[in-house]
Amino acid sequence: MIWFVTVEADNTSAGVSRSELVLRLTRRTSGLRSPSLAVETMSALAGLIEVPRVLAIESDPTHLGSEFVVTEKLRGRVAPDHPPYTYHGWLRDSPMEEQESIWWSAIEQISRLHRLDIRTPRFEYLFDGRAAVGCDDALSRLAPLAADLPDGVRKGKVLRLMTELMVRLPEAQTPHWLSWGDCRLPNMVVEGDSVVGLLDFEDVGVGDPMSDLATWLLQDEWYSKGLGLPRLPGFPSHAETIERYAELSGHEIRDLEWWRKFTILRFSLTRALR
Repeated sequence: MIWFVTVEADNTSAGVSRSELVLRLTRRTSGLRSPSLAVETMSALAGLIEVPRVLAIESDPTHLGSEFVVTEKLRGRVAPDHPPYTYHGWLRDSPMEEQESIWWSAIEQISRLHRLDIRTPRFEYLFDGRAAVGCDDALSRLAPLAADLPDGVRKGKVLRLMTELMVRLPEAQTPHWLSWGDCRLPNMVVEGDSVVGLLDFEDVGVGDPMSDLATWLLQDEWYSKGLGLPRLPGFPSHAETIERYAELSGHEIRDLEWWRKFTILRFSLTRALR
């Protein structure tokens, strides 16, 4: 749950000042989503990537019934998520040219994130055991959720997909890049026709940038074809997107189908828990 709060401070010499803040209640889901990792990631990214500035952290759940984090509110708009932006809202109603610019701006921000080398003291917290490091570690953290599913057709499909992924791990693993984990348009702040901020790092991990690229392409597919809705007319094709991402990020496009299947597995197991 997210609350938007306006704080007024009355200083007799300077007058009344107003600050817009975001108060976000955090929840843990079987140890897979980590509020503490999200906070540390936003702090580590400050000055490198535009993210909200963390102002306060409260780990005592007795105040509001949950841990919570207070951050500054970035100026801009966020694409609707429930219902999604393909169904209603400002992004769907925007001109095609603006939709295209926002899409390419998002790819630029994702590429910037994926160019960061996290083998520095600033990001050492990612290697303390809380975040998944590499695709095999990420799969092993999903295994208990798959095992706990009630017997039936869905469990059978999930276990078969997990087995397929485990026996065909990507050959070239790159365990020194930051994986956002929830690389979707509703987790970006847009001002005008540009993305000016990234949000929601509770699924952050260390691994292959292809994971985020696969998530980005799938969210576009889920929000359109998956719901029987048309893609926004200004959005470039997936082929154009992959080509531009490779150019901007410097990463070779490989194992994208593996990461696509991994994303389907991860979302099918974790989103039902939220």
